[in-house]
Amino acid sequence: MSNNKQDAIVTCNDCFAEFLLPKLKRTVLKDLVYKFYFYCPDCNHEYVSYYTNQKIRRDIKRQEKRWKEYRNTMTEEVQREMLAKINREDKLIKREMDALMERITYS
Repeated sequence: MSNNKQDAIVTCNDCFAEFLLPKLKRTVLKDLVYKFYFYCPDCNHEYVSYYTNQKIRRDIKRQEKRWKEYRNTMTEEVQREMLAKINREDKLIKREMDALMERITYS
């Protein structure tokens, strides 16, 4: 296995095959909701990783800008404040993604 932090070995819940997590596929659903997913290469079982809507994608882009600002910040105090804000926003985004997953999965 390489040192790439995105390499992950997953086990299929259906056929128990082990494989490297492939690049996620994306499908656009109604209301511009994006579904990110992959298939088991042995049995073709579909695994949905997550969904995003326009608001979540906008919030993720804002987080990317915050991380860039954070890396360019020189003072430790400002970095601490920025990191706290980034962590708060990450939790909010996760909550929204979980709610969207639940709405789509159980509707």
